[in-house]
Amino acid sequence: MRLSIIVAQKFNISRRYAKEEITNGFIKVNGQLVVKDIDLEITPLHNIVYLKEVEIPTFEFNINEYLLEEFDDIKFLYKKPFMHSDRLKPTDDMTMSDIVATFKGYRSLSRLDYTVDGVIGIIKSDMAVRRTRKSYIAIVEGKFENEVLLSYKIDAENRKKVEVDMSDTRGNPTMIRLLDYNAGYSLVSIDLEKAARHQVRVFCSILGHPILGDTLYDGKESERVMLHCNSYAINGVSSTSKKYEEEFKSIFYNLR
Repeated sequence: MRLSIIVAQKFNISRRYAKEEITNGFIKVNGQLVVKDIDLEITPLHNIVYLKEVEIPTFEFNINEYLLEEFDDIKFLYKKPFMHSDRLKPTDDMTMSDIVATFKGYRSLSRLDYTVDGVIGIIKSDMAVRRTRKSYIAIVEGKFENEVLLSYKIDAENRKKVEVDMSDTRGNPTMIRLLDYNAGYSLVSIDLEKAARHQVRVFCSILGHPILGDTLYDGKESERVMLHCNSYAINGVSSTSKKYEEEFKSIFYNLR
């Protein structure tokens, strides 16, 4: 396992920030300073030392505001808009990773971008995942076609803005369907089993229907990226976002 992954998990920070802290000389492994993101075969987490003295904040919250449904080995949570999925730095405001951390022995199986809201899934750390399926709804610009299936390969490596290889159709199949049309915008559903980073966002953009608020992919400005994960299934067990989906749809129907 890469050292940056271990550091990120132990100190509840993003992997990108963990890489920076390794390079900056703040991580010791078994008493030795390490300045490269090396592979570690078997190293107990207590042998990883973070040399920075930081006071990690604690947060009070009502878990019922986040917990949608729970099953034996699976729990479904609601991520609010304007909330990071993972902690970027130790001193950041509360993230979904802080919520997940309250469920001992669980790990997150999905994440959503900062202004995107909806269902995420967490599972027991030793649970085997056979199949997942996610559904989104989005507000996109223009009148969308009735149904489009895309499976282009996404290149998200080391890029803020991902790229699409339209010559390679071995990517994750993504079905986008028109649900309704109002005031120059379409409400669409997006169904997929697996997704690369920004897959839904960039697919809508290359079709000429960027998501409202998604300025990174040529969308018009709005208070947020108008994308909502309304359903998530893990090994056939599923949950929906219920009232939050209706709140999202009301934004669409109130467009003028």
